[in-house]
Order: sequence, then C-alpha cells, then structure tokens
Amino acid sequence: MANKSDEHYFFEQGDAFLLPTRLLYGADGGAIYNAALPAFTVCESFATEAYLKSLIKIQTGTPAPPVHNLKKLFEKMDTVTQTAIRDEWMERHAKSVLNLDPGNAPDGTPYETKKVTSFDEALDLSAQAFLKWRYDFHQHHGWYMRALGYLVRRQILKLRPEWKPEFGSYFARIDPHPDFIKTKP
Repeated sequence: MANKSDEHYFFEQGDAFLLPTRLLYGADGGAIYNAALPAFTVCESFATEAYLKSLIKIQTGTPAPPVHNLKKLFEKMDTVTQTAIRDEWMERHAKSVLNLDPGNAPDGTPYETKKVTSFDEALDLSAQAFLKWRYDFHQHHGWYMRALGYLVRRQILKLRPEWKPEFGSYFARIDPHPDFIKTKP
C-alpha cells in the first residue's frame, strides 16, 4: 500500500478530531457537551487546523506553515476559497455566533467571550483556540468558529471526492447545525 500524501493525512486527522465533537454534542441533549467544553473545543479547533493544512497543501502544493493559528492558516488559502467559506459561514452560521451574549461555564466561571460582528473578528478571536483551550482550561476562552472545519472539509471534498470516508454520512446525522451539511439549492 502506498503512503498517503500529507494533505490526505491531514484530512484524515481532521476527521479523527471532528468526529468526537459530534459525539460530545449529540449525546444527552448537549449536557455532555457543556461538561466537556474544553475537550470539545480542543478537538474542533484542531480538526479545523488539520483541514486548513490539508487544503493549503492541495491548493499550493507546498506544506502549510507549522503553526496552531487558524487565522494565519486561513489567510494561506486562495482568495476565492476564503471568500466562499466566509460567505457561507456568514449566511449559515453567523446568526448563532454574532452578537452572542457571554455566558458562564458549567462551573459558574464566566466565559472569556465578547460580542463579535463579523467573520474576520470571530476568526481573529478564535485563531489560537487550540493552544488556549488545551493549556489553560481553567480560563474559558472564546470559540466562535463553530462549523469552520465543516466548511473547509467540504471545500476539500469538492477537490478530492474520493477521500469521503464511508462514515461520512455520520457527520450529517449528528451535526448540531444540519444546515451546514445541506448543499445550497
């Protein structure tokens, strides 16, 4: 069996880290999600990072920079893809994030959140979520880029449809935001 390319490896790593987030969110009406918010955020932000690195390698033919910064990685994609993802995020996801009122973590401590007004602001505030959430889990940092990983994943599968895993429909079945999985009419 031939070795998988770097971009395929990153794609599969994205799936490996995104799948547990669906399990956490879909179980018990969200109660497990609330209790496991740091784990959820670390997995989802790392999955997003892996998908971005995969897409960068597909688009440019060169490895993505070895960073854990979603904004820097996002900016490495071509502008057409950036615009498509930004527009779809604003159309389908922004309503659940923009102008979100800060809340409290399950232990009662306030989340480090603020009201955001655009995709770019949400991306900037979430750029280092993987590092912040995995190392400083007592401080609740903002994570505004829910579904960004799905949107990047969909861009990859447009270019590499043969990579769609056999459990691909599982994402659609338990995704908390099913409108992300539906294709536009």
